[in-house]
Amino acid sequence: MLTSKRFAAIDIGSNAVRLQLSQLFETETGPYFRKISLIRMPIRLGVDAFILGKISRNKAERLLNTIQGFKSLVAAYQPLDFRACATSAMRESKNGEEIRKRIFKHTGIQKKRCRPLHARR
Repeated sequence: MLTSKRFAAIDIGSNAVRLQLSQLFETETGPYFRKISLIRMPIRLGVDAFILGKISRNKAERLLNTIQGFKSLVAAYQPLDFRACATSAMRESKNGEEIRKRIFKHTGIQKKRCRPLHARR
């Protein structure tokens, strides 16, 4: 009999913000991940961050709305665990930390330290 566990991940990238819902199956031959859903919102934070040095109010608002929507989907999916990660556009923008705090205040979702997949061995 297969056992399965649900996981979710939010990736706040320079080009798009993505939510992936996945299921992990423990099989006799090892773990098997199946992507249930992938939702992508092309907010393009990097355009602001890398040219202006900060994320505009409009894109920060779009990001907050997207994360709020993703939070509802994650709650409906009821994963065992989930992680939110931000890439360089958020880290390098002057107001990235301010935006992160605002997202946490409104959603309770906090960015966790993420490592590249190849570093997780």
